Amino acid sequence: MARTVSAAGKPCCSDCRTGCRHLARIERATSACCTGLGWLAGGVIPVDADRAPALQAGFVTSVYRDRSEWDIDALYRLGLADRPDEARYDLSFQYRLAPAHYPDWGLGAEWVTVIELNGRWREGETMVHQVTGGLQWVRRNRVLEGGVVQDLNSPDDTRIIFGARFHF
Repeated sequence: MARTVSAAGKPCCSDCRTGCRHLARIERATSACCTGLGWLAGGVIPVDADRAPALQAGFVTSVYRDRSEWDIDALYRLGLADRPDEARYDLSFQYRLAPAHYPDWGLGAEWVTVIELNGRWREGETMVHQVTGGLQWVRRNRVLEGGVVQDLNSPDDTRIIFGARFHF
């Protein structure tokens, strides 16, 4: 669940999003470089009675090279009941700040910078494009992240986001 602080200072919580990201095809060029292609699936569970649930599906491709990762994904959300359909895309570049090299045994925490170009469309509305810069703390299956989102369609719309994810 992400916590958003809007430019107007009115805090709000988003819906709980569940998802599965499965890389169905992985090719390793070297020990420091690989690419993957996979699918995304899941649902959206509303946190209050004013919103309806949704189902979502899409694809993702990732390229890993040393400390860098490129991700491209697209997702379509099918709104249930009176929820409008949505679509989104993300072009993401991630760079692992620390550790510079993985230890020979075990994995510790990682610090990762992220920059993304995002697009969001909702049925009945125009496409919104955004750029996001952020920082992630990754430890095994847990991710804590925060960042700044700038709406490119409306330069006065800037948000700060915080989130937590758990990978299974």
